[in-house]
Amino acid sequence: MRVPCRGLAIKPSKHHEFTGNLPPNVPSSPYWKRFYSGEEFHQIVEFFLLAGVRPAWWQCQSAIILRLMDMLKNKTLRRQKYPLGWLGGILCLGLALSYGCAEPVPERPRNVILISIDTLRPDMLGAYGYPKPTSPALDAFAKEGVLFENAVSVAPWTLPAHGSMLTGVYPRRHGAVTDRNALRPDVPTLAEILSQAGFKTAAFTNSTYLVKRFGFDRGNDQFVYVFESQEAREPSQVFDKAMSWLSSRKTDEPFFLFVHDYSVHSDYKSLPEFEEMFRKPYEGVANGSTSQLVFLRSGGIDLTEKDTDHLVDLYISGIRQLDSELEKFFAYLKVNELDQETLVILVSDHGEAFLEHGDVMHGETQYDEELRVPLVLRGPGLPAGKRVPQVASLIDIVPTVLSILGWVPRTEDWDGMDLSVLWHSRPGEVFDERVLFSEADHHYVEEPDIFRSARHKDMKLIFNRATNEKSLFDLSKDPGEQEDVSGQYPEMMALLGSALEDFGETREVSELLPELSEEEQKHLEALGYIQ
Repeated sequence: MRVPCRGLAIKPSKHHEFTGNLPPNVPSSPYWKRFYSGEEFHQIVEFFLLAGVRPAWWQCQSAIILRLMDMLKNKTLRRQKYPLGWLGGILCLGLALSYGCAEPVPERPRNVILISIDTLRPDMLGAYGYPKPTSPALDAFAKEGVLFENAVSVAPWTLPAHGSMLTGVYPRRHGAVTDRNALRPDVPTLAEILSQAGFKTAAFTNSTYLVKRFGFDRGNDQFVYVFESQEAREPSQVFDKAMSWLSSRKTDEPFFLFVHDYSVHSDYKSLPEFEEMFRKPYEGVANGSTSQLVFLRSGGIDLTEKDTDHLVDLYISGIRQLDSELEKFFAYLKVNELDQETLVILVSDHGEAFLEHGDVMHGETQYDEELRVPLVLRGPGLPAGKRVPQVASLIDIVPTVLSILGWVPRTEDWDGMDLSVLWHSRPGEVFDERVLFSEADHHYVEEPDIFRSARHKDMKLIFNRATNEKSLFDLSKDPGEQEDVSGQYPEMMALLGSALEDFGETREVSELLPELSEEEQKHLEALGYIQ
């Protein structure tokens, strides 16, 4: 059975039940309780859920009133031996409750745009407290929506992180854990899910990893890989091509658009007008090129603090240039009134290291300079200016999108959770109980995935599989992860160690892909992923 709802085809589960909170002024009468536990009520709830709506009590109440009126008219209640005096009271009470307590049905977006900015650190954005004006357009966007203060990736590099972002499961389930593995064909992408539900879908990316070879074209009516040299200073063309697609589509069709921009990634180069905003006078060897960063990582060069500061200046100049592209894109959405009916999500796949723990770039550690990412959502029905402190993950994006569209996500389908409960009135304590994981680092050894991590609220365990060493950090007191407190918290060490051990027991890696072509190898070498 498939029931359409605003263009979204829904597969109902077999066991729906009402999970909303009842109004505080519902009488404790056994007759009322009898109705709430009866078949009629649950048929009404089933109707809402099949329509893709998670019902609040007042929505069910309104439906109950209509059903009671119909039953009274047809005298079916007498046959069911319900006392009419009680039913009249229920009817009046229901009208009063619905009139006095009902809220308007929240607006839902019709379309979805997912923007992934590769290698973007949240702590270098104004919305996350950075003092320099690196991101005015992104900051304004965040003020209009929901910002997650503590969002983390599942892996410190592009391929497995985006696999989780677009499937809602950890790398060990979607299978793309090395550059020889594609997404498993039995794990659906968000584009596939929405395409089957009637959405027009398109993806525009300039990453060598987000291509057909690795399965990222699946579910897209149009998939465009934009080849751009890492040495280029000009802004990426992905947003221009995305706007062109939006202009050419049929306006009566809901759509899902994925835009991925790689321009913040090394080489750290941008137009002079942006570099002049942040670059201080500098004389030294650091130039921000990927080749030099790889050389630094291998121990071929040492950098001073001034050198590192210069790298950061080049990096944040690239953020500002990217922000100018976001400004144009957001303006396009507003002029064409797409912002009024579209859920827009802005996120990154991972961060970037600047020698905080002796490393540069990303891919090989589990520290937060590489794992923490920005996550902001804006759209109809979402509150403006909301900041959420609970820890979120890339695996949460798919179930959250489907929930906002009206789907009732089944928890067994994804590793992630519906984040929308954190900005509604519903309690979110369950988020304080879960443990989040990261894996699939990009070490250049025969056996990858040397480091893994597990996080429970502010406590984070990093495990080195090669040495069997475990380190624990209290991020509330030590956000820079400099002090190992494993000796102070034996119970937390046991909890996270056991969780990480259970997490590591199974992995569903996909079949090995053919060897990379010479052209692909050269491009990945230029990006620092192959040495």
